[in-house]
Amino acid sequence: GGWSKFSQVIFQSSESQKYSSDSNKDIVYDHHFFEDSFRAVDLNNEEKSLYVFHSYAGHVPYLKNIPKEFSNNVDTFFKSTDIDNSGAKEYISQVQKYDSSISYIDYSISRALSMIKDIKTPWVFLYYSDHGDAPLVGKAHDSADPYHEMFRVPLILYFNEAARIKYQDLFRKYKLAANKKNTLTLSDSVIDKEFL
Repeated sequence: GGWSKFSQVIFQSSESQKYSSDSNKDIVYDHHFFEDSFRAVDLNNEEKSLYVFHSYAGHVPYLKNIPKEFSNNVDTFFKSTDIDNSGAKEYISQVQKYDSSISYIDYSISRALSMIKDIKTPWVFLYYSDHGDAPLVGKAHDSADPYHEMFRVPLILYFNEAARIKYQDLFRKYKLAANKKNTLTLSDSVIDKEFL
């Protein structure tokens, strides 16, 4: 689709591109794709490099892009809600499916982090969403009709032990920022150019 063409323009100077899905085969679940990709490279290589992954989980239809074992409701938040009489039954169902996909994304990220955690080479793992969804109002990420939830996305910055030692000042700076109760945005210039 159009998003694939866009990524080809952005990453045209990259050494390689690998897709977990195309029109000719089934989707490979994120955690398998990430793990296979990490195994295919030398994680102990000292040369600076950048790996970019785009997750299919979290996109509609939510349950299509995650393994079946993650498709159950993750909590009972809506259990006390009278959804049969509220008229919001389908929207609540979409929220629960979205929650399931986010739970799967958490799982995939934790698996990726476990692969770089104890490596002797410094690794900094940066995770952020390209957008959020608004399933409770029947929207995914329709940019023509934006909602607050579509623009508030998580940011995870993880230094393995080797990176904490090599980039001590940066690690300290980000840890202090994370411990504050203030919300940081991309306009706060959170990422230092030292990594690039």
